[in-house]
Amino acid sequence: MAPIKRPAAAVATGAAKKGRKASEEVTQKKAVQEQCKVVATAVLHNTTFPNDVVKMLSQNLTGCLSTVQEERHPFQVNVIEMVQAVLNSSEQSLQEALAEAEAKVAELEVAKTERHAAVEASTAVAASKTAETEAAKVAHTQTVHDVKDAKAVLSATKAASAAEDADFTNKESQKQHLETVLTSLGATATESLDVGASNTLVKAGKELALDTTLLGSLPSAVQKAPTARGSFDNIVIQQATQELTKHIEALAATLAAAEPSRAERAAKIESETATVSEKEALEVAAKEALKGAELAQKEAEDAQKNAAKALRSLGPETKQAKALLDQSKSNLQDFTDGALAAFQKLLVLSNVAVPKPEAEVLEPPADAEVVEPAAASEVPQLPVAAEAAAN
Repeated sequence: MAPIKRPAAAVATGAAKKGRKASEEVTQKKAVQEQCKVVATAVLHNTTFPNDVVKMLSQNLTGCLSTVQEERHPFQVNVIEMVQAVLNSSEQSLQEALAEAEAKVAELEVAKTERHAAVEASTAVAASKTAETEAAKVAHTQTVHDVKDAKAVLSATKAASAAEDADFTNKESQKQHLETVLTSLGATATESLDVGASNTLVKAGKELALDTTLLGSLPSAVQKAPTARGSFDNIVIQQATQELTKHIEALAATLAAAEPSRAERAAKIESETATVSEKEALEVAAKEALKGAELAQKEAEDAQKNAAKALRSLGPETKQAKALLDQSKSNLQDFTDGALAAFQKLLVLSNVAVPKPEAEVLEPPADAEVVEPAAASEVPQLPVAAEAAAN
């Protein structure tokens, strides 16, 4: 029997399959190498283990992980377990860094809330202190006006009292002068007066508007010795004495009547002087209160500025902390999707083909009509020629 040759198409198909298989193997090897490189880089960047250890593992893990698990030597398995321990420690470090970054952001958010509340509180205090300062200014201004008004009242009272007191003093001096003159006139009962004393009597009489005839006779009468005087001289001296006594008594009555008013004026001046002192004391106290209010306002405003500054200072720190949080999330995600995922694939690397899932057999609907296959006797037979042609 002659040998059967394979069709050219079948040969080409086989060659194509081999080419595709070889290409797939090369691609798979490259993928394994890249995955090993990713894992080695992650191991080399680990900071938990000593540098010599991670360097040794990174240089030797390719030969272990690129070997399928069915062919791995126990030593290679040990190396892979050490690599896994290193990766686990790196993952834990990244998770701890993420947790720390999250805690820092949360801490700053709490601080922001607290400092914002501090700003609001200090602003309210500053506003309150400002209002207190304004009230203190009004109070101080009022005390200044009160002192000025009290001094004006006292000054007017003193001026009015001074005029009345001057009249009182003048009458009092006049009374004393007349009393002196009267005493001098009374001395004429035992002695004569000289010219000077006589002139004083006449002058006092003129001031009192005494009778001119009386005043004209008086010097002659008083300058004579008592024994040399006549009855007319004695009558002149007696009338002059009576006139002086009458004016002295009138002045005494006037002064006595003015004394209560004078005492009242003095008491009023004393009271108003005390009022001025009281108002001045209140003005000094108000001035000190104003200084205290202004100092408290400045302290409150400084506190408000410091609170606002403290709140603003959180901005850059919070921004930096959030950036670090985002970076920590990214680092952990990159590690999980990169080195950790690559390690997991390499860990289960196998040369056993994964069976394809069987095709699902679809069951006919329950109400579908079942068609029975035709019996062999019912199948139409082809003519012999047609059958041969078909073969």
